[in-house]
Amino acid sequence: MFIRMFMRRIGVTGAVVIAALSVGAPANAVGEDGVGNAGVAAVPASSGQVTPVGPLAECDVYGENTATSDEIRQTGVVRYDEATASCVHDEDVEKNLVKVQGEGFQLDAFVTAGRQRIRTGEYEVSCEGTATGTTYARFTIRNIRGVTAPNPVEENATVWVLGTLYGAAAKAKVVFRETLKDGMGGLDLTAMHVYLYGADDTPLGHAAIGRASCSPFA
Repeated sequence: MFIRMFMRRIGVTGAVVIAALSVGAPANAVGEDGVGNAGVAAVPASSGQVTPVGPLAECDVYGENTATSDEIRQTGVVRYDEATASCVHDEDVEKNLVKVQGEGFQLDAFVTAGRQRIRTGEYEVSCEGTATGTTYARFTIRNIRGVTAPNPVEENATVWVLGTLYGAAAKAKVVFRETLKDGMGGLDLTAMHVYLYGADDTPLGHAAIGRASCSPFA
């Protein structure tokens, strides 16, 4: 019980460190030197209509270096609180640096079997790609409700939650520390990603918070 309460109050943190791998290593496309955003979502309303949200507060080391987003609310569907993002290609320290911070998130459409909604307080995700070929990434999510994160949180840690979507049986696959690697030192980290399914496993939508993607500095 103590662990559960601690997780709810404080949240979760995690870090990833990778180095450039040899040719032929398994690869998932990351593709950018440094980008980030506070969240994206495509969750159906009670009518079944899906109105995509985001990417929110989206930045790029070679484009919009700083970005902000105000509260975005789809009533009864999903809510993202204010967020900021920074992406810098820093020639002085020879690093690609990405940092994204959000004030909170709530998924209103999905109600768990415990009659809660999946929501969080503040979240932060960051990464840095260095000139040595090593990439670092870390994240924090505070005040999680509606789902209990594993402890420790390994890469792509997955928790299934049963519930309802507008009264119909549904389930949510919640992935903490969702990680993609490109085999060349590139790393893409999403703090939390919720995938929604019907009772028959039909995909219904998704919502993510906190993405940072970095490749080694060049």
